[in-house]
Amino acid sequence: HIFETVVEYGMFAVGGAVGFYSGNVKLLMEDIAALKPTIFVGVPRIFQRVYDRAYAGISAKKPAVANFLLRKLQREIEAVRVGRHTVWNRVFKKIFRKVMGGHVRMMISGAAPLPSHVHEFLLATMGCPVIQGYGMTENCANATIQAVDDHQLNVGAPMPTAEVKLVDVPEMNYTTDQELPAGEVCMRGPTVFAGYHKNQQATDETLVDGWLHTGDIGRWNADGTLSIVDRKKNIFKLAQGEYVAAEKIEMALSKSRFIGQPWVYGNSYTTMLVAVVVPDFEALLPHATANGWDVSSKEALVAVPECKQLLQDEMAAMAKEAKLKGFEVPKALVLEGAVNELGQGFSIDNDCLTPTFKLKRPALLKRYQAAVDEMYSSLGEGTVAKNLGQYTPVSTDEVKVAEVPPAAPAAQAA
Repeated sequence: HIFETVVEYGMFAVGGAVGFYSGNVKLLMEDIAALKPTIFVGVPRIFQRVYDRAYAGISAKKPAVANFLLRKLQREIEAVRVGRHTVWNRVFKKIFRKVMGGHVRMMISGAAPLPSHVHEFLLATMGCPVIQGYGMTENCANATIQAVDDHQLNVGAPMPTAEVKLVDVPEMNYTTDQELPAGEVCMRGPTVFAGYHKNQQATDETLVDGWLHTGDIGRWNADGTLSIVDRKKNIFKLAQGEYVAAEKIEMALSKSRFIGQPWVYGNSYTTMLVAVVVPDFEALLPHATANGWDVSSKEALVAVPECKQLLQDEMAAMAKEAKLKGFEVPKALVLEGAVNELGQGFSIDNDCLTPTFKLKRPALLKRYQAAVDEMYSSLGEGTVAKNLGQYTPVSTDEVKVAEVPPAAPAAQAA
């Protein structure tokens, strides 16, 4: 991954040492504690694991003690939001920094957006800067990075090697004439690639007049930093004419500590969204055990009705928190219990993730076609997804072709 490559080269360039985990993901936190890193670099999934481990530890204490600690931790998080700390900051640092070996001076997250609740938790408990940056393989991961004293939820200001501009996306109501300009993030500079190998069409679509079009929607903040707020790609239209950005919804749902990997699906033949969710079992198993659910296997657990209800409630709560519109909230849900040692139900090995860990939507639809059809049948929309043959996301440049097609002959006859 380009993020890992750039970080390693950067550390070697300044004479630093790089440590790697032992290879057993179940011992990841033990490996970190043994390594005692001073700079910890990871992807959001790793920081989510730290978050889950911390909350699981608190929840394992006696109810009175757990509730007391959770209240104090929440107050510390609220103080962090305004750049302050409570008297409990030293206590939390002493407790939680041990998880990271006790020597960490800086944490850097990349490759995907760090959920806000995890970011705030790390700032409240680790006693060190938690930095996010923004970039992609096509520009050697160099675009923006946060200052070490920036505690806000953004990806920082442009680096010296990158020019960054925003381009209007009117169909999504993102324009640069707003008080806080918003639009598709475009960048250029010496780190931007020359093009895709033997793929001129993709190159021409991505590089326009020297500007790399990322497909991400950004917003300039008042202090000159950039926030990534949405995704231009993977937009589709529902049958009633509403546009949906699947990645925006998936990002919102991922903020739940019980939701590991969500995939949201819809198309121009349907009026509602459905979802397949891989639970975060590290957070879910303690909760399930405490409630007496069947935890004999992960497949057995996801079959428990109360488990499905919990995940549905979590989806509703995250949708409300993100202020999603009603049509953006999935109306049916299937849980995936078959996961690998990383806790992934969607992985590179089963062809559901790209090498840069993005969802492969056509592959996901093929894999879960029967489940998608069943969900739509339960919603009274028939097995409409099956009629599509395969998933074809609607390009924002081709929205006019996404109209609802005429009824099939069989339907007309009926």
